[in-house]
Amino acid sequence: MFLRVTLILCISFLLNACDSPTGYEKSLSDSREWPQEIVGTFYFLDSDLGDGTYAEWAIGTFEPLGTSESILVEFKGNTLKNAGIDLNFEFPKPVTLVINQHQNMYFQVEKVVN
Repeated sequence: MFLRVTLILCISFLLNACDSPTGYEKSLSDSREWPQEIVGTFYFLDSDLGDGTYAEWAIGTFEPLGTSESILVEFKGNTLKNAGIDLNFEFPKPVTLVINQHQNMYFQVEKVVN
């Protein structure tokens, strides 16, 4: 029993350590001011088909200007439709996003500024 509890605690500790953000993501996560405006390049990963013209959900990576790091971002609701970004996912380069704190690894995009 002791060995089992010790093993579970060790695995839990290792999993938490692996999920801890570092670098730019950590500085963003540690911020107390939300939402934040970030500028960089968006790289599309996946989406739903929404209404056939605009996705209601999409995820991707975002590489902020001045870093070689990237963060995961998620678009929900009418965020892409309000920005006029259809299922071709043609984002301006660079693009300015207003994001909020992360949920399940993804920073939540509130608005596409340009």
